[in-house]
Amino acid sequence: MTYRDLLSALLPLCGPNEARAILRLTLERRFGLAWNDVLCDDFSALDSSRKGELESVMLRLENGEPVQYVLGEADFCGRRFIVNKAVLIPRPETEGLVELTLAEKSSNLNVLDIGTGSGCIAVTLALARSDWHFAALDISREALAVARINAAKFGAANIDFVEGDILSPAFCTAAKYDIIVSNPPYIPDEEKRGMADNVLRYEPPEALFVPDARPLIFYEAILRFANCRLRAGGKIFLEANTRFAGEIKALFEAANYRASIGNDCFGKQRFVCIVKS
Repeated sequence: MTYRDLLSALLPLCGPNEARAILRLTLERRFGLAWNDVLCDDFSALDSSRKGELESVMLRLENGEPVQYVLGEADFCGRRFIVNKAVLIPRPETEGLVELTLAEKSSNLNVLDIGTGSGCIAVTLALARSDWHFAALDISREALAVARINAAKFGAANIDFVEGDILSPAFCTAAKYDIIVSNPPYIPDEEKRGMADNVLRYEPPEALFVPDARPLIFYEAILRFANCRLRAGGKIFLEANTRFAGEIKALFEAANYRASIGNDCFGKQRFVCIVKS
């Protein structure tokens, strides 16, 4: 076993920089190896059992499984969140959605996170604002189980987890909210052709894709819900497909909300910020 052998196994899947990053993340976090030792082909810290485990891990990576699922964790806003195939892997651009929400300085707010997945948004917000109360909604019971684990891991006690379908016209809650935040599915099926194979094969499609004929289906549902359950003056922070940010803004403005578009960390129009009149 050599560093070059391990690196070469990943090169058919990605470029050398990404392959090195995946390998370093795996060997340091999963196996506790010092990177300098790896570069010198020193794997003496691994006994035969751990070497067998490394072979199994490498096989998963060679098959294209995202390293976050292999390790069972993903970085988000400086924390390592538990993830599995029931939840979307948190993306760095979504950290901007958290930053926008935390710009709200009012106290004792009720906040709803729609499509919570791993809970990375709700948990991060809850840890930053212990005076706010959160409801984290998802249609997937398996995703909510992961979100609960993450809330317990980081000690975010001010979150209620709710199983429900925001797309159902009958969906409602007893509570009213001051803030709604959401990173809903927003990729039209037609865009699958240009996406990485490991995303298509391993990440939950229900957390990613929407019908070509109704790319704004989740935003329409959020608007319907906000009309009856968001307080006057309440705010909505949405992540969006860059193709449709302008259309989402127009959707809410047509319903007499005020809306603006914000850029993500890559300079793309990724967020729509909305205020209910």
